[in-house]
Amino acid sequence: MRLIHAPIGVGDQAWVCAGAFIAPGIEVGSGAVVGARSVVTRNVEPWTIVAGNPARFIKQRVLGD
Repeated sequence: MRLIHAPIGVGDQAWVCAGAFIAPGIEVGSGAVVGARSVVTRNVEPWTIVAGNPARFIKQRVLGD
């Protein structure tokens, strides 16, 4: 099998937790959180929280009022 490689983008203030797999070519938006051990195969919108296998939207990330 051929090696598939593409850059992975991680925006400012984003957090990718331990053991997460981010597929080639994926963009993790600014302020987004990827939960531990998640498998991300689609772009993650800015200021959202995703988790699971495959990673799914959990909720919007809102910083203190």
